[in-house]
Amino acid sequence: MKQLSREEASQIVTTAVVDELKIPESEVTNEAHLVNDLSADSLSVTAIVIGIEDGLEKALGEKLLIPDDDVKSLLTREEIVDYIVKRCAESA
Repeated sequence: MKQLSREEASQIVTTAVVDELKIPESEVTNEAHLVNDLSADSLSVTAIVIGIEDGLEKALGEKLLIPDDDVKSLLTREEIVDYIVKRCAESA
């Protein structure tokens, strides 16, 4: 699997969050909690994950699915980016 830089992963996550929640990009900080700070509900989180998976497929040229059990522990952009970078490295 192709490696993804932290910057590329961060942009994919930010785009998915902004597109789903219709908020300014500046609100999506590394520490911003999807539910507590950005007011995402469970349906929004699911849509964000799908958006991230779609963005990753475009960037990587292959699917990288995020299992539901993993989604539960990914609460901030930083956690999601760390997860993506780690998964890409493990698949390389």
